[in-house]
Amino acid sequence: MAKKGFTIIELIVVLLIVGIMAIVAISQMPDMNTMRINQTAYKIQSDIRYAQRLAMQLQRRTAILFSVANNDYSIYIENIYGTNNWNSGVKAKNPLDQQDFNAQLDSEELKGIVISEAVFNANDYALVFDRNGVPYAMQFTSPATIGILISTGRVVLNTNKKYILVKPTTGSVNVQDVYP
Repeated sequence: MAKKGFTIIELIVVLLIVGIMAIVAISQMPDMNTMRINQTAYKIQSDIRYAQRLAMQLQRRTAILFSVANNDYSIYIENIYGTNNWNSGVKAKNPLDQQDFNAQLDSEELKGIVISEAVFNANDYALVFDRNGVPYAMQFTSPATIGILISTGRVVLNTNKKYILVKPTTGSVNVQDVYP
């Protein structure tokens, strides 16, 4: 009776095929920094949508204030609708932990991610949603500057690596690799 098994040539061919497949798979994987930038961009997109939904649910304006200098952002709720009366010490609550909504990008999981630009009509303006979900822009320290978002607002991560874009009129939010 003949012995059954694999020849050395068959084993080498199988190992060679597995090796080639591993090299192709590894070359297709993005690096960790790219994965963190993507994760952060989609988190910011989700948080902007949350602020928009919160404004419609509470029937009060909400504002998202991005700070390039502090590398963070917070969500605020207007005290009384239409009064432009904002208490800068009172933030919306994060639905995950019921703490004040403040997202710090220097955390351990987001190390190396930087908000390099946040523009809503002008630098350092907050993104504001009215009770219908329509986007506005406002200098947070001077609420009288509130005005409809006149062009696509943007948050840029790591100097042109990822763009979070907010469309005027609808407030639709998209993440893109290039600025349109």
